[in-house]
This record gives sequence, structure tokens and C-alpha cells, in this order.
Amino acid sequence: MRRLGIGIAIALVGMAMPCESVAQLLSTSFSMVQVEAGQDIYQRRCAACHLDNLTGSFEAPELAGANFCRTWNQRPVEELLNLIETTMPPGERGVAGCSGLCESRRLHSPCQRR
Repeated sequence: MRRLGIGIAIALVGMAMPCESVAQLLSTSFSMVQVEAGQDIYQRRCAACHLDNLTGSFEAPELAGANFCRTWNQRPVEELLNLIETTMPPGERGVAGCSGLCESRRLHSPCQRR
């Protein structure tokens, strides 16, 4: 669960960071300070539907765990980025490029470590 919490925050902090390029951000390491600061963004923009622990709810899929990784492990992070940017959050579609990029990277990275 600790790894999940760390993973949640990795990209969330980046949502507040200026984006210079997709390639640069994808290759960037995040510090624990950034990880911790990013939790607020997830709480404000995502947790209402996907829940605090990323397990999802009837209207929103889980964003962690075996099923999520089965779906996204063999797909590029850019595909997840596109999904987030074009569909999230509902009613407010089009998460800013840096926010969407960071969020897709955060969600995708635990699947790549397995």
C-alpha cells in the first residue's frame, strides 16, 4: 500500500510543474517532496470518483492493482496520457498537458515495475 501511495503522488506533483516537453517529463525522476505535494491534486481532481485508494467505484474504474496493470502493462504510457487528456475529468475534459502527462506516468509506472 505504501508503494501505491508513493506512486499516486509521483505524477500529481508534476501537475503543478511547468512542462517543457513530453520527452523531458517522461524521463524525469520525481522527489519525495514532489510526490507528497502531488497528493492534493489527486484528492481535488480524481479521488471523488476513483476513491482515495484508487480502487474506483461503480462509475469509475480502478487505477491500480492487477486489473489495471493487466490492461496497461503492455500499452505505452502515451496511450494512457491520451485517454486522460481527452476524457478526464468528466464534464471538465482536457486535463492540461502537464497534468495529464504526470498522471498517466504515475498510474502507469507501478505496472512497469512488476
